Order: sequence, then structure tokens, then C-alpha cells
Amino acid sequence: MFIYIVYIHDLSPENKDMGDRWTTYFDQAAKGAIPALTKMREEGLIKAWGLGVNTPQAVLRTIEIGDPDIVLLATQYSLFRHDEALAHTLPALAPRGISVVVGAPLNAGYAAGRDRYDYQATIPTGMARKRSAMQAIAKQHGVDLRTVALQFAAAHPGVAAVIPGARNAAQMQANARSMEVSIPPALWDDLKQKKLIAQAAPVPASS
Repeated sequence: MFIYIVYIHDLSPENKDMGDRWTTYFDQAAKGAIPALTKMREEGLIKAWGLGVNTPQAVLRTIEIGDPDIVLLATQYSLFRHDEALAHTLPALAPRGISVVVGAPLNAGYAAGRDRYDYQATIPTGMARKRSAMQAIAKQHGVDLRTVALQFAAAHPGVAAVIPGARNAAQMQANARSMEVSIPPALWDDLKQKKLIAQAAPVPASS
């Protein structure tokens, strides 16, 4: 019997308990958790190990000194925010065969219409206008924005899974149904034409 995945959790400057001292905690992990988890994997006690983080710094440092199998990138690759991950983080992971799990693909409910972005009540400047423009395009093509956001996050070839939060069974079922919707290719074309998503961003293949 073994554990499938063990994550080192929240080594990040955005962790309020760490802040600028996150590098001190990383150094501890580099000497302790990382080699220990690697040994546990070699011994068959765990199947894989990785990091679960809200920012990319610890991930990029880890791949310089270790060989994680998987990383959980929360609030980093979504319909609303993906430029940095698309240009830097994901390309750094792909050659090493490191799988990615996308956390918060709805930006903590913002894509589903909630007035909360990445677990904060403060909405970034210009984001409300961006969401309205995306909602208008989605409506034009007969799709809700939650569905668009979930399928966008899952479309990147480096992404193994997306894990949207759900408060109840109804939300879980709605998220599952969203992954079965056929989105018109023209919707993605419109989003790129309006510069609402990156031109290089992978999108679902038409069925």
C-alpha cells in the first residue's frame, strides 16, 4: 500500500505566514522534505510528490534541485490570468514531464459570477470590464462563462487535471456537465480577436 501523491504546501511569498521569509522555508524543504519525499518515492512508499502553490517561484527553484512529478498551480492558469504561466512556468515544466493540476480555474468563483477574485474581495483593476466582455461573447455563442473557463484551463497539453471548488453537490454536477459541452471554435477566435486571452493559449479542439 502506498500514498499516490504528496504535496509540499504553499511555499510562496503570498503565504501571509511566510511573506519574504518564504525562501528560508524553501531552504528547509530543500534539505528536508524534498530529499525525503524523493527517497520515499524510490522506496515505493509514495507514487509521486510535488508542490501545491499560488505562485511559481518555489516550483521553478525546485526543478533546479529535484525532480517532482506533479505541481498544483493554484490561481495561476485561468481564463482571466494565464500570461505568466503560459510563457514561463508551463514551458519550464513540460520538458521534464512534470504534470500540472490547475487549482482555482474559476478564480474562486469569479468566472461563475461571484464578486470574489482569487479568494479576495478586492477585484483587480479592469477585471470587471474583462469579465463583462467575456460574458457577452459566451452568451453570443450560447455557452456560460463557467464552462468556458473550465475548458480553457483543461485545454493546455501540460495540464493533467483541473480542480474547481464546489460548495455543494449541485455545483459539482454543474462543473462536470461543463466539461461535456461542445464550445464553438468561433468563441475562442472571438476571445483572441478581442485580446481577452493570449494568442498562444491552447484551446479545446473542436469536436
